[in-house]
Amino acid sequence: FVKSYQDTMPVWTEKLVCAGYVGRDGLVVEPPHRNYKTPIGDYGMITAFGIKPNPGTSLPYIDVTEYTYSCDIDCPFYNMIIDYREHPEACVGEHMIDYTPYYNYGFFFDYNKEQNLNLNSSIFFHCTGQDLYTAGCIAVSEENMVAILQNIDMGARLIINYL
Repeated sequence: FVKSYQDTMPVWTEKLVCAGYVGRDGLVVEPPHRNYKTPIGDYGMITAFGIKPNPGTSLPYIDVTEYTYSCDIDCPFYNMIIDYREHPEACVGEHMIDYTPYYNYGFFFDYNKEQNLNLNSSIFFHCTGQDLYTAGCIAVSEENMVAILQNIDMGARLIINYL
């Protein structure tokens, strides 16, 4: 769903309905503490990313290369996507290019923006692969991920909740 504003009242416009996967251990209201649960909440956008070229999103886009890592160990860049060439002293964590097709396209939202080391990191919205679950992320088909990226912007909100 995409929220738009007419006058000052928010109006949700359905753009896409699709199947997807969440964390292996389901959804969790309390913040996940390094487990396989997807955090329920209301989140803002940070950046889109992909091993494949930008599909036309207006979000800032990170081209995933052999130097792209998502830090998931104790360092100043915890829960951030970095280019190792720019931060060679930093932790490395998850080598994102190794996660094809999962990271062919995706976006990073502001879960754990405080970089709390006791909470999960690298919680993304990304493409599906062979697994029927994630490690805490949300995954949809690559076709649907492209459609989502083409319809969101920095003002979009990701709402994760029980149906």
